[in-house]
Amino acid sequence: MACFFCDRLAAGDLTVENELPAAFADAFPLTHGHTLVVPRRHETDYFALTAAEQTAMWRLVKYGASAGRG
Repeated sequence: MACFFCDRLAAGDLTVENELPAAFADAFPLTHGHTLVVPRRHETDYFALTAAEQTAMWRLVKYGASAGRG
């Protein structure tokens, strides 16, 4: 079974990224600027990610939130 998130990462249509996660626009946004932040390593459970991966994801969330306010 293919993974939608892995497919989106491979397509390279990214809004913002850093070494461990990347973000892209939601295909069905609930609000203007709705963005999904996903790890680059395929994992089905957020809590299975390493502490470094979780931290890097939250860095992107914070970056995206501040960029969206500007």
